[in-house]
Amino acid sequence: MALTPVSPSLTNIVAKGFKITVNPDGNPPGTYYAFKVLFNSDIKYVDGTGNLQDTKIYLAVTEITIINAIPNTYHTVTLFAADDAGGTNESSEGPPTSVTTLAADPVAQPYRNIFSTTVTTDWTANENPDGTEYWVELSTDPNFILNVSNSGWITDLGYEFTNLLPSTTYYGRVKARNSVVVETSWISLGSVLTLVGPDVIKQVQVFNLLGERKFLIVWLPSLETNIVNYKVYRSQSPTDGFELITITSPNVISAYDFAPFTFGIVFYWKVTAIDDGGNESSLELTTPAHENTFHSFEEQPFPVSIQTTDVVTGETPQGDVDGINTVFNTNYPYRKGTLVVFSGGVNMYRGLDFTETGSQEFTFTDPPDIGTKIRINYVKF
Repeated sequence: MALTPVSPSLTNIVAKGFKITVNPDGNPPGTYYAFKVLFNSDIKYVDGTGNLQDTKIYLAVTEITIINAIPNTYHTVTLFAADDAGGTNESSEGPPTSVTTLAADPVAQPYRNIFSTTVTTDWTANENPDGTEYWVELSTDPNFILNVSNSGWITDLGYEFTNLLPSTTYYGRVKARNSVVVETSWISLGSVLTLVGPDVIKQVQVFNLLGERKFLIVWLPSLETNIVNYKVYRSQSPTDGFELITITSPNVISAYDFAPFTFGIVFYWKVTAIDDGGNESSLELTTPAHENTFHSFEEQPFPVSIQTTDVVTGETPQGDVDGINTVFNTNYPYRKGTLVVFSGGVNMYRGLDFTETGSQEFTFTDPPDIGTKIRINYVKF
């Protein structure tokens, strides 16, 4: 007698499996079935423990539950029928039934980049494939009723929240959904306390420009997104007496200081960040930097060698090309005399078409026309 399997029923769908049930097909009692599962171009078969493996196995059961499927993945199931475990009188492959497994619950990870107004939330995929969508929320309310911010549906495994309140406790949670938009439950990310003010500025460095009678101070940009200014301070002591010498815009991470060159005097510099709430990073906790290359009367303002990574080419400077603006900024401090400017593909002449006016600034003699493409090359510190 020829055996003929029909489409199975797929129920009890979870992230890593589902139950397969053999529907009435007219085959005699005691018929054996092989359960074939196709996903991501892979062909697997269900063994007696519910695991997917490579070898076709005939089982004397009419239902079985898969326990190691892939979350958020489209699975197609077909059946083969036979008289015994050896596959005697094997039928042709039956018609398919398909199902998408649920997304797995994301796994919470510690918060990072915790600042006064920004926090980054993180989680792991927990075997969810790339492209799985996640929704994360942050709130000052542990019940997530009031003051809730959200990411919307994203495929990243982290999200940065901005415009938060300083010195405030926030609660986080995340959920996932599969490709047929079935969502998981919420997973708590715990709580986090934002800082009182911006984080301290790190890696402040100082270079003497003896030939120009000034110092160049450079620093790493703040990772916070609401910085409005940097303040540069100088003192003859590494511990106190720091006085404000200049303020830069948030896209400028360097400054000149025309402190007098005097043998026997060591200057120290610190840099702080100011956010849009007027909060200033700690001056006291900032590590002071001092210039330590000025040991003689030899005028050697820059290192002799230039590394390949110091050369910047084809950069688009910061500044509005609106037919009015003439002042533009580089992304990094540049070495004097190395700046090359192209306006609309034409090489501009230093001193005629533009002037180097700051450690990260240059100024056109005439404003570029609206829509003109500006590109620059230079050697950075």
